[in-house]
Amino acid sequence: MTQIVEHPEVLLYTRIRKSPFFYASRRHGVKMYSFYNHMYHPRHYGDPVGEYWQLLNGVTLWDVGVERQVEITGPDAFTLANMLVPRDLNKCAVGQCKYVFITAPDGGIINDPILLRLDENHFWISVADSDVLLWAMGVACNSGLDVTIDEPDIGPLQIQGPKSKEVVVADMCLDTNPYEVEMGYEWMADLEQEADFVGKEALRRIKEQGVSRKLIGIEIGGQRLGSYNDGSMIDVYPVLANGGQIGKVTSACYSPRLEKNIGYAMVPIEYTQLGTKLEVETPRERTTAVVVPRPFIDPDKEIPKQDLASAAARDDSSS
Repeated sequence: MTQIVEHPEVLLYTRIRKSPFFYASRRHGVKMYSFYNHMYHPRHYGDPVGEYWQLLNGVTLWDVGVERQVEITGPDAFTLANMLVPRDLNKCAVGQCKYVFITAPDGGIINDPILLRLDENHFWISVADSDVLLWAMGVACNSGLDVTIDEPDIGPLQIQGPKSKEVVVADMCLDTNPYEVEMGYEWMADLEQEADFVGKEALRRIKEQGVSRKLIGIEIGGQRLGSYNDGSMIDVYPVLANGGQIGKVTSACYSPRLEKNIGYAMVPIEYTQLGTKLEVETPRERTTAVVVPRPFIDPDKEIPKQDLASAAARDDSSS
């Protein structure tokens, strides 16, 4: 009988792209990679829980060179960029960054990048994990627009810790839309703007009709889960109710701070009310789960308010 290898090795070789910081990560003892934008992405250096506390209480530096830039230039660059995203880029000044969605014709989320407007007709799109470069080329191909689309040699780094601003993350991909992940804000998906961006009519229809499912936060009972980036969750977990599967846990981990298993799950709208009891099937057991507010810590954003109040008090005392 063939024995299952619990943690099979991944080949490091020339066919997979590497960030400018790849060899520095190797020198510092990276223990696990994932693949992101067809590149090696360092996930942890041997102690995911220790890195969690360092992130929470100190400072961490991460190689996010996998977040490649899509550069759009040319006389019609603004027109193309405004076609790609639901957000009205007329409200994006030169020098500003905006968090945006790139949507498909059916309103699905292709990507949720950060867009930087470098000039009137010069944009960088710092992409998450999908082929936005090819998508932008495809949209531009028969559009008649005078644009150039390229990938500049840029490798971002992230410095994270208690002083970092809140980062918005939700589990999203091409088969989800902004309203399902509760991010269909008017400024994020501006359906009243003049530009006819890709997916505009689909998003208008979805907003009018309402969504049939949503991304929720859940607390999961049972045995302690791993740290998500330690190889313990190699696939989604089924979410069950009334004896059958109704959805899926897209990401889950044990929170050392909360001392609970937490996760994100995509479920039908009728199961999204806070306090709803569900079940989750992990690789080891079927266990209880309950719908909770997200973010899991400080959902009312009291910590930033306290930080602002403290900063204002320090300014008053020094003046």
